[in-house]
Amino acid sequence: MLTLNPITGRFGAQVEGVDLSADVSEEDLVALKQALLDDKVLVFEGQQAMGPKQQAALARRFGELAIHPFFPRAEEEPGIDLIRSQGWRAREAWHTDLGFDAEPNLISSLRAVDIPEVGRDTAFCDAEAVYASLSPTLQRMIEGLVGVRDWRHIFVAEEGKKGPSSTLASKEEYARRDAMNPPREEPLVRVNPDTGRRCLNADPVFTTHIKDLAPGESAMLLRYLFDQIHYPDFQLRVRWRPGTIVMWDNRTTFHAQCFDSDHPRVLHRAIAKGRALFPERASAPLAIAS
Repeated sequence: MLTLNPITGRFGAQVEGVDLSADVSEEDLVALKQALLDDKVLVFEGQQAMGPKQQAALARRFGELAIHPFFPRAEEEPGIDLIRSQGWRAREAWHTDLGFDAEPNLISSLRAVDIPEVGRDTAFCDAEAVYASLSPTLQRMIEGLVGVRDWRHIFVAEEGKKGPSSTLASKEEYARRDAMNPPREEPLVRVNPDTGRRCLNADPVFTTHIKDLAPGESAMLLRYLFDQIHYPDFQLRVRWRPGTIVMWDNRTTFHAQCFDSDHPRVLHRAIAKGRALFPERASAPLAIAS
């Protein structure tokens, strides 16, 4: 039987009683969807039997798989991103998966493949709690504002460090990706269509500025909003172990890798597109704009 154990007093749950490598029953699938609405981040341990094909199959039950344009694919399953990292990075790391994409991305899942004995955790932030912590005056103010998101804000900088082997080394490749992923506008407040709850929708990695504000005003307001994400009151931290799988609501959370060691780490990721976990009963708009 599927059981949920809270991780923090605010959000996150450890899930027991379900084998994700098997065919998850419809009853358990509905329970997992509801848990994603209630707890936002679900952690499953002891899932060593799950492979990339099973991970992709489970994600497809939430929605069509999203193909990330900048990550390599897992050899066994083209719908799975291969996330390989090593070394240190001193930069803002909080983000949403495919935060520059025009299509809504509903849920993400990460599966431990090759992890260090300690370190390289993943931290999550409750974006609904961040919004709720703002004063009513500031909430009303940002509900009328629109942020501009741009993939080049991070990917060009990261690729530029890799030298001649970079996939963006040629002008042709840069132009192709730029045409496929133009900067786009996104309201700073998102409404969860399943619940009607509001959350902060300013992505620290991809949101470059706020439309119609002077550069100094935009930078000042974004810096304040981004600073709220750093408060531990709104966070939880997942430690990776063999067999760990994490699934989360990509609409209502931010997440970041913890660069606390230079050990390599390999994860497999699946991202499912979609507007709502329960589209048949969703009614709220996705975001608020003026």
